[in-house]
Amino acid sequence: MFYSAQEDCFYPNDLRSVYEANGDWPADAVQVTAQEWKTYGKGIPPEGMRRAGDPQGHPTWVILPDKSLTEVAGQAIARINAGYQLQMGQILNEYPQAETLTFDKQEREARQWQADNSVATPYIDAMLAERPLDKAELVARILDKADAFTSASGKATGKRQRLEDEIRAAFIDEDRGKLESISW
Repeated sequence: MFYSAQEDCFYPNDLRSVYEANGDWPADAVQVTAQEWKTYGKGIPPEGMRRAGDPQGHPTWVILPDKSLTEVAGQAIARINAGYQLQMGQILNEYPQAETLTFDKQEREARQWQADNSVATPYIDAMLAERPLDKAELVARILDKADAFTSASGKATGKRQRLEDEIRAAFIDEDRGKLESISW
C-alpha cells in the first residue's frame, strides 16, 4: 500500500501499473506499513484531528486548524436564532399557520370593540357564527392570548437581541471562549 501526502489518499500496489498507465500515480507516493494502513487508511481520526502527511510523506494525525473567529461568531448566532425559533415555535405550534396570520386582525378588532362595543368586528363576528360564545367572552379570550403572546414574544426577542449584542462584543474583543459559550 502507498500513500500520497499531496493527495491525502492511499493507493494499492497491485493497481500501480494501471495508475501509471493513466499518468495518475502520485510522484510523492511512499510505501506504508500494514499498521499505517490500518491506523490511517481504515481508522477514524481522534476527536479534533484529521489525516495528513508527516515530513517524510507518511500518514499521521494532525490537529484540525481552529475555526476563524467569524465562523465561531456565525455558529453562536445560529445557536441563539435556533433557540429563539424553538421557543417561539412552542407557542405558535398550538395554532395552524393560517390562523396565526389572523392574530393581528383578531387583536385589532377586539381592542376596538373593547373601547367601543358599537364598532364593526367582521372577523370576530364570523368566528362567533361558529362558536357558541358571548362576544365579550371571546374578546376577553382574544385579548388574554394577545397579551400573553406579546409578553412571551417580547421577552424572547429581547433575549435574542441581548445575546446578539454579547456575540458582537465578544467578536470585537476577539474572545473565542465567550463566543463558544453563548447559547440560548
